[in-house]
Amino acid sequence: MSENLLPDSRMASPTGVIRIEFGEWGRINMQPIFCANCGKLGAYIPEENMTFAFWLCNGPCSEQWATLAGTYTSSDEVFFEKVAQEMLETYGHYLTEQEVIAAEAEKSGAFRALLNESPIHPR
Repeated sequence: MSENLLPDSRMASPTGVIRIEFGEWGRINMQPIFCANCGKLGAYIPEENMTFAFWLCNGPCSEQWATLAGTYTSSDEVFFEKVAQEMLETYGHYLTEQEVIAAEAEKSGAFRALLNESPIHPR
């Protein structure tokens, strides 16, 4: 959803890509990202499998634009706590991997809605 609202911090034609050793995954290309407001060089993100990145630098840019209208952010810990509470309320216990897979197949429900909010869950 955010990629429809926020600008991409990656370059359209990337330059400055670096190649790093990334543990058991081997060597990967890392693409630079830039502040969406002022253009300051930020960090490097994996080039492969990245479809969107948004970043604001610390200081005036993040102070001015961090609470963008129409967006909502919560930490991973808050999200995972909501998932855990929903599992307990709906199913009475923490789900196993097989039970989560079965719950993903459901078409509706509060737990299914939470899965759709997940940043790592395919939509």
